[in-house]
Order: sequence, then structure tokens, then C-alpha cells
Amino acid sequence: MFEAYIINIVASISLGEFKKLINKDARSEINEVVSKVIKSLIKNKGIREKEEKKVKEFLINYSENPDGFGDVEKGEYGKFLKKFYEILPCYQMASNFISEQNDQKRFEILKEKFEILEEKFEILEEKTEQKYHTEITDQKAFNFISEQNNQKRFEILKEKIEQKYDTKVTNLENTISNLNELRDYDKNKIGALANKIEQLEKEKKNHLEQLDSIRKSNLNIDEKLHKEALELFLQDKIDQSLEKLEEKILIEEEERNRNRNKELQEESKKLAKRRIFKARLYAIKFNFKKAIFNFEKAIKIDSSPENLFEFAKFLQELNYLDLSKSSYEEALKIYRERAKENPRTYLADVAATLNNLANLQKAKNEFPQALEKYEEALKIYRELAKENPRTYLADVAATLNNLANLHSDKNEFPQALEKYEEALKIYREGAKENSRTYLPYVATTLNNLAVLHSAKNEFPQALEKHEEALKIRRELAKENPRTYEINYARSLLMGVCFFNKDHNDLIRSKEILLKYKGIPAADDLLEIIDEIEKG
Repeated sequence: MFEAYIINIVASISLGEFKKLINKDARSEINEVVSKVIKSLIKNKGIREKEEKKVKEFLINYSENPDGFGDVEKGEYGKFLKKFYEILPCYQMASNFISEQNDQKRFEILKEKFEILEEKFEILEEKTEQKYHTEITDQKAFNFISEQNNQKRFEILKEKIEQKYDTKVTNLENTISNLNELRDYDKNKIGALANKIEQLEKEKKNHLEQLDSIRKSNLNIDEKLHKEALELFLQDKIDQSLEKLEEKILIEEEERNRNRNKELQEESKKLAKRRIFKARLYAIKFNFKKAIFNFEKAIKIDSSPENLFEFAKFLQELNYLDLSKSSYEEALKIYRERAKENPRTYLADVAATLNNLANLQKAKNEFPQALEKYEEALKIYRELAKENPRTYLADVAATLNNLANLHSDKNEFPQALEKYEEALKIYREGAKENSRTYLPYVATTLNNLAVLHSAKNEFPQALEKHEEALKIRRELAKENPRTYEINYARSLLMGVCFFNKDHNDLIRSKEILLKYKGIPAADDLLEIIDEIEKG
């Protein structure tokens, strides 16, 4: 059926109406089109004028009630409408006006449809919400609630672990402080206490890292034995959790699984995940031999790229670089294959694996291979950041920093400068929205730039970057001294060594670092201060 609203406009114009919404030239052209159509259809001049009026009156009536005229396209009037649309394109202003009216009407129709759909959606949403509340036992809803509950419990456990270690460290620090006040204090005893603090800090760091890894893959567990072990872990009962995962029971179930049909691959994933959980528990207890044993068992059960990557990262942290490299390369091969079919899902995994491999190869002084991996990872992250900057720009900046460090180690200063400055720009933008997350990275990158400019004897630029980094680290240390004070002391010391800053900065740096004596990062800086004071 022809569009009634267009017919109404044409007829109204032809009958001298509809003047306000159309300019004179377009109105004239439309009248000319109507006259031409009627002239081509009605050859008899005597009846043409009379018929023209009838056609226009019909158009008005038809536009007001198109359903009352049946299939008008097959009759004489249908011929008029068809001819009208054939001639119309020859008249630019008339054609433009009709198109505008057409588009406007279509928009109004779509708007009406959207409002109807919106109303239906609201009704559906309301029904869905009611259904959610009345059918809470639905499995997906139950899983979601379980996951959220476990997330909260992990946070509570994390706070408990931090508090436990921090209390022990504070007690030891107070003991050292009291011993230092004694005239005849035992240096050996103080040294032993400092070593104990260092060990506690290592244990805390390791415990929290393992906790985070466990949290990422164990929020929603439905396998009975694993669930029971996780429950004990969330109660901070690591030994009982390990007892629940008794080796004999695991081996029996794994053997049964090997004899099942391939359709039960999902079960294999669960069993492998359980093994990795056990490995993390042993890692918390610093039993790395048993941790590696359980990781290897997990890989035999399910050699997914996710498991291979996790194992490789674990080995890298233990400095087992060759074994780690092998697992990374195996994971990378699988991720590349998957990315061919589903790049949106797996390209980020390819980039993350390349970046970790490059870090590993840099540590082994394999600079050309590291450079190749970093550059490929950077290229991928840049592409991903075009579509999703909020998620991937931080990865772009981190990879740029890694590349800059590599160039700096190779004395390739122009390349290093370019990468540091781009990374700094990204971190600054991030800090505008989330200062707590990005400001430490801004300070670190500024510090790296200061060192680079100093190496190039560009001291004004170096000083500018140093001063800004120092200011940021001072503010961060005020908010969270335990996390940021050592880096603040490092910046103070850097000012003395590189820029001949006031001797009071050296004293202040030493005062801060003595509070953290026994921690390797602090001890290294204290040794530098000792050398300066002796010299």
C-alpha cells in the first residue's frame, strides 16, 4: 500500500493547502509533477481539468482512510501514484521535500514502536524481578549469591591475614626499638629480630599472592570435596583443608576420571582446579616442592592454556625461568590458535603471555627475543584499547614502561624516552579518574625519566621529573606509610645523590628506612647511605 501520509501532503499542496511547511519553489514543483502525471494519464483535454480535481479529492480521502479503498494500486488511481513516484526524482526540491517528510514520518513511527517496546520491556522487567524474588532457588541465582558471598569472605580473610602479620611485625619493631634504647643492647639479638621481620614480610606477601590467585578461580565451586576444602580455607584452617584433599582420595578420583568418557571433560577441569588450589595452599606454607608437584598433576589432568599460564607464572616467581618459559610457550601456542577463531576473547591472553615471556627473557639477558615479544604485545594492546580504552590503556602503559626499561638497559636512550613519555601521558589521564590506582605509576615513570635524563646529562629535565615524583611519593607516604614510605625515602636519597640536595634529606631518608630495617629494599638503601656518610 502506498504511504498515505505522503499522498495527503501531495494532495493538500495541489489543492492550495499545506503552505506553511513548504517553500514556494518546492510547492510549485510538486504541483507541476501532479499536473504532468494527470496529463500523461488523461489524454482528453476536455475532461482533464475536471478529472484532475477528482484525482486530488480522491487523494485527500484516500490519505485519511486508506483501508476503505481496498487495493487501490491496481486501479486508475494506482497508476497515478506509480507515475508520480517515477517523475518525482526529476524535480530536486520536490523530491527533497518529500524525502524529508518521509524520513520525519518514519522517525515518528519508529519512536512510537520504541515507546511500545519500552513499555513492554518495563512490564517484562517487573515480571522478571518478581520471578527472581519468588524463585530464588534457581541455580544461576543461587550460584551468583554463592559467588558474592565467597567474595566477601575472601575480603574478610585477607583483612584477617594482613592484621595477623602486621601485629607480629609491629610487636617485633617495638621490641627492636626498646632494645636500641638500652645502653648495652645485644646487636645479634636485634639482627635476628630484623631477619624475623623480613621473613614475616615475605610470608605475608606470599600468603596474600596465593590468596588472590585462589580467589580468582575458586569463587563458585560446586564439586563437593573441593567445596569442603575451600570452606576450611576460608576459615583460615589451611592444614585441615590440606587433610581434606588427601592424596590417596585425589588419586582414586583422578583414576576414575581417566576411565570415563571424553564427554566428562568438564569434570577434568574441576579436578585440575582442585589440584591448583592445593598447590596454592602448599605455597602459602612455603612448601614449593609439593606445590609444583600438584601443579604438574593439574596440567596432566587439564592442560588448558589458563592452567599452563598460571603454572608458568608461579615458576617465574620462584625464578625457575627455563621451566617457566616452556609452560608460557605452550600456553601461547594454544592462545594463538584460539585467537584465530575468536580474537575478541583471546587476543588479550596472547598479549599477556607475550609480555610475561618478554619479562622472563629480559631477566635472562635475551634482549632481542624480549624486544620482539614486547613489541608484539604492545601492538595487540593498542588495537584492543581502540575499542575498550578503559580496560586496556593501562596494559598499553605497562608494556611501554617495560619496553622503555629494556631500551634503557641497552643504552638506547631516544627509544626509551619516547616510550616513558607515552606511558606517563596514559598514567596521568588515568590518575584524573582514579588517583589511588594510577598515581604510584605516575611517580615511578617520572622517577625512571629522571634517571634517564641524568644519564644523558640533561639535569634541568631530570630535576623537574624528580621533584614531581618526590611530591607524589610524599603524599602517598602520608596516606599509606607502610606501602609507600620506602619509595619516598628512595626519592629523597636520589635527590641527594643526583642533585646535591640538602643533607637533611639524607637524614630524613635514613630515619624512614631504619623503621623498615630487615626488609631487603630498605637494607639496600641503608647501605648506600652508609657509604655516603663514610665518604
